[in-house]
Amino acid sequence: MKKLFSLFIGVATLVAPLAFTGSALAAPNWDTTGSYVVDFNYLGTDSPHDVNLTQDGAGDLTGNGGSPAGANTYTWVITSGDVDGDTISYVADYTATPDAVTPQTTMNVDGVIATDGSMSGTWTDNYQGEERAGTWHSTSGTASEIEAVPVDDEMVTVTIMKFINGSQATDESADSADFPMNSSWTADNIGAGSGSYTLSETNDVAYQAETTDMSKGANYSTHEDL
Repeated sequence: MKKLFSLFIGVATLVAPLAFTGSALAAPNWDTTGSYVVDFNYLGTDSPHDVNLTQDGAGDLTGNGGSPAGANTYTWVITSGDVDGDTISYVADYTATPDAVTPQTTMNVDGVIATDGSMSGTWTDNYQGEERAGTWHSTSGTASEIEAVPVDDEMVTVTIMKFINGSQATDESADSADFPMNSSWTADNIGAGSGSYTLSETNDVAYQAETTDMSKGANYSTHEDL
């Protein structure tokens, strides 16, 4: 086999991980972290609840609440929940009083977040074995809008090409050899990561790979796995 003199060239405004190593995840449009007063309506009567929410970057919710607002004779804790786009939902188990705990009362809450950050929706629970349902709306506290992920024209990619003896590799010049590569990256839109790929004749374009979109300011490095 003839000896190969080679190099790799990356072309981009800024660089990013390869498209087949990962992709960006959708983010919620709102941060609901904070304290609220929420009216839960049942059969025409409003029951004000204190609601305390904590939301992580993925939109997952934790928190607690109770009624009546300011006194919290009845209390509950969120067991699961999330914010997805403009919607909010969570499941909560009552922790007091005894009539809400035995049997266990579980409340399911679904709603939407309006453009002013207020929230409203529907709820159900199984208090004392009944199937109850009603509506709810926030009367105090608002969610904060999250700045949108940069649009496509604010993203960058990199193309990695195999060169041999000063020219882009072909099946013939590379003797159909494969070139295993490793890469690592950090970017605002998809976070930090690492992965591996191969430059070979079986790439969509022989001996060439293209990265996924990443936000400007990304850091990327790649090297051959020798």
